[in-house]
Amino acid sequence: MSAIIIVAVVVGDMLLKNFIVEHVKGTEGIVLIPGVLRLIYATNDGAAWSMLSGKQEFFIILTVAVLMVVLYILVRGYVKGWVGVVSLAACIGGTIGNFIDRVRQGYVVDMFETLFVEYPIFNVADICLTLGCIVLGVYILFLHDGSAAEERMPKKGGFSIVAKGGETCVSLRRAEDGKVSSSRSENHNADA
Repeated sequence: MSAIIIVAVVVGDMLLKNFIVEHVKGTEGIVLIPGVLRLIYATNDGAAWSMLSGKQEFFIILTVAVLMVVLYILVRGYVKGWVGVVSLAACIGGTIGNFIDRVRQGYVVDMFETLFVEYPIFNVADICLTLGCIVLGVYILFLHDGSAAEERMPKKGGFSIVAKGGETCVSLRRAEDGKVSSSRSENHNADA
């Protein structure tokens, strides 16, 4: 299911971008909803509001790194259920759509302009990436079952996570048998 969503987002994004380049570039644009939304041709070699404009190498390296992590999470099955999978796939598809533009042209083609508020011009990939991240955040906060991810953790070898905050120290440890234990201690020297 995730592969279909990723391909649909990338293909839809590319088709609309090609339409904009062929039919809207050099025109006043096409008003979709009067006073609300217009299709126009715009390019952006940065992020939203043209932040980090001209830093294509940075965006390409960052995109590859993020895609590797997110694809690993998807393939390993750390995200379960249709809400998590769809949101993650939308994020991946949106990222790939803009990545293709950056590598191929050195900039991203944008087309949706809001007329009722000043907002950066955006594209299909941006919509999927933004909505996917919002839904993924809701999924992680409210719907994700952490025990499913814990079952996929390596059973051999141990690890230890220690979190210090103020005067309390919490420690989690995984033993050789795979069981997790935790301990809490009072930290009388908060600067330590």
